[in-house]
Amino acid sequence: LTECDQAIDCVRREVERCDRLQGFQLGHSIGGGTGSGLAIRLMENLKDSYPTALVHNFTVTPSWKNSDVIFEPYNTLLALRSLIDL
Repeated sequence: LTECDQAIDCVRREVERCDRLQGFQLGHSIGGGTGSGLAIRLMENLKDSYPTALVHNFTVTPSWKNSDVIFEPYNTLLALRSLIDL
């Protein structure tokens, strides 16, 4: 199983223990790595699996003035586009 599949399976087990699911809260960064890829995919799967549940995002964006990695702006733009589509 991939990391996303493992996370979805963990969420599913927790949801099964709930009496009344209201929603999810996710905190992630969109500068690169797991925050912009795995978190977006996880949110897409949550919206597909639990369409009536609310999904609250707490997103950390990188600073355009102080970026250590050259591709952070590209990851940010692509991740923001995916977040808008959700």
